[in-house]
Amino acid sequence: MSNEERNHLLKEVEEIRTTLETLRPGMYGQQVTLGADSEAARTRLARLRKELARDMERLHEQNSY
Repeated sequence: MSNEERNHLLKEVEEIRTTLETLRPGMYGQQVTLGADSEAARTRLARLRKELARDMERLHEQNSY
Protein backbone atom coordinates (compact mmCIF):
# COMPACT_ATOMS: atom_id res chain seq x y z
CA MET A 1 0.00 0.00 0.00
CA SER A 2 1.40 3.36 -0.98
CA ASN A 3 1.64 6.25 1.46
CA GLU A 4 -1.09 8.04 -0.49
CA GLU A 5 -3.44 5.03 -0.17
CA ARG A 6 -2.59 4.69 3.52
CA ASN A 7 -3.22 8.38 4.18
CA HIS A 8 -6.53 8.18 2.32
CA LEU A 9 -7.56 5.16 4.36
CA LEU A 10 -6.57 6.87 7.62
CA LYS A 11 -8.66 9.89 6.60
CA GLU A 12 -11.66 7.64 5.93
CA VAL A 13 -11.21 5.95 9.32
CA GLU A 14 -11.13 9.35 11.04
CA GLU A 15 -14.30 10.41 9.21
CA ILE A 16 -16.03 7.21 10.36
CA ARG A 17 -14.92 7.82 13.94
CA THR A 18 -16.25 11.37 13.79
CA THR A 19 -19.57 10.12 12.45
CA LEU A 20 -19.75 7.47 15.18
CA GLU A 21 -19.15 10.08 17.84
CA THR A 22 -21.93 12.18 16.32
CA LEU A 23 -24.38 9.26 16.23
CA ARG A 24 -23.49 7.67 19.55
CA PRO A 25 -25.13 10.25 21.87
CA GLY A 26 -28.37 10.01 19.93
CA MET A 27 -28.27 6.23 19.97
CA TYR A 28 -27.49 5.60 23.62
CA GLY A 29 -28.99 8.65 25.27
CA GLN A 30 -32.32 8.45 23.51
CA GLN A 31 -35.30 8.14 25.86
CA VAL A 32 -37.98 7.99 23.17
CA THR A 33 -39.41 4.81 21.70
CA LEU A 34 -37.49 3.73 18.63
CA GLY A 35 -39.00 5.11 15.46
CA ALA A 36 -38.06 4.99 11.81
CA ASP A 37 -35.42 7.73 12.17
CA SER A 38 -33.62 6.07 15.05
CA GLU A 39 -33.79 2.68 13.33
CA ALA A 40 -32.12 4.21 10.28
CA ALA A 41 -29.46 5.74 12.53
CA ARG A 42 -28.89 2.37 14.20
CA THR A 43 -28.46 0.71 10.80
CA ARG A 44 -26.05 3.45 9.72
CA LEU A 45 -24.08 3.14 12.96
CA ALA A 46 -23.75 -0.62 12.50
CA ARG A 47 -22.57 -0.13 8.92
CA LEU A 48 -20.02 2.49 9.97
CA ARG A 49 -18.69 0.22 12.71
CA LYS A 50 -18.21 -2.59 10.19
CA GLU A 51 -16.41 -0.22 7.83
CA LEU A 52 -14.18 1.01 10.63
CA ALA A 53 -13.32 -2.55 11.65
CA ARG A 54 -12.55 -3.47 8.04
CA ASP A 55 -10.38 -0.39 7.54
CA MET A 56 -8.50 -0.96 10.78
CA GLU A 57 -7.89 -4.58 9.81
CA ARG A 58 -6.50 -3.47 6.45
CA LEU A 59 -4.20 -0.97 8.16
CA HIS A 60 -2.90 -3.62 10.55
CA GLU A 61 -2.30 -6.03 7.67
CA GLN A 62 -0.38 -3.40 5.73
CA ASN A 63 1.69 -2.36 8.74
CA SER A 64 2.67 -5.94 9.55
CA TYR A 65 4.65 -6.32 6.31
